[in-house]
Amino acid sequence: MDTSIQEKLRALIFKYTYREHITLETSINKDLCIEGDDAIDFLNEFVILFQVDITHFPFDEYFYNEGELSMIWFLKRFKKAKKPLTIHQLMEAIDKKKWD
Repeated sequence: MDTSIQEKLRALIFKYTYREHITLETSINKDLCIEGDDAIDFLNEFVILFQVDITHFPFDEYFYNEGELSMIWFLKRFKKAKKPLTIHQLMEAIDKKKWD
């Protein structure tokens, strides 16, 4: 993949997390704690920046919504855990121009 695309993705992630040291296996929700409205904002910028169609992206499988965040300790204990959304998955979506 084009290194300029990788750098743009790193810059977008840094904007939301202030973290520079990430790998392909870093998850934006579990490792970098992007959740709720921040996740929506991140994905909106991701779509615009990389022209990726996320029409079929299952948001609820990866992120807690803003209302759930106030009870996250309870949800993590009694509800099914959210799937990690990795940098590798984002790179694949950029490459395919859509979320599979």
